[in-house]
Amino acid sequence: MVPMAIEQPDGGPYRLTAAVLSAAVLAAGIVLTIIGTATYTAARAEKSSRHQVTAHLVQDSGPPLIVPGAPVAVPPHGFAQWTAPDGARHTGLVRAEPYQKAGTAVSIWINTAGEPTEPPATADGAATRAVLAVAVAGSGLAAVIALVAQLTTAADRRRRYTTIDREWAHVEPEWTGRRS
Repeated sequence: MVPMAIEQPDGGPYRLTAAVLSAAVLAAGIVLTIIGTATYTAARAEKSSRHQVTAHLVQDSGPPLIVPGAPVAVPPHGFAQWTAPDGARHTGLVRAEPYQKAGTAVSIWINTAGEPTEPPATADGAATRAVLAVAVAGSGLAAVIALVAQLTTAADRRRRYTTIDREWAHVEPEWTGRRS
């Protein structure tokens, strides 16, 4: 900070603090826009890296797994075979409806390596991810800006009190008649 601004009679230190905070808020807005855009773009890009294929169960799927205390049953899984877009054959555990027989076709999503994965984010899902990322980052940035504001104000106050003490030490003997 500029020391001259602290001695200005027109509220210089507060104006300086306000300018620093305004710049921080503007920078935070830009950063949050970049974070939101990048998160949304990444979520939408999942669509190009995931493919829906048909897998065939190689064994019967079982019943849903009921976990005590869990709000819902875990969907059953079964071993299945599928062919990736590059022609490679894969075998693995996939989600299936309860009690499906071997040979039943199930639709699964796979990644570029041919491994089962979650479906890509929908436009709404991508938007939700972006909003959540911006909210979390915004909360963190707001906390940092508030901390900087408090530290800046405390430093300005400390400098002003030091200046007042120094000036009082110079003037006090004349006003009180005491000599040191």
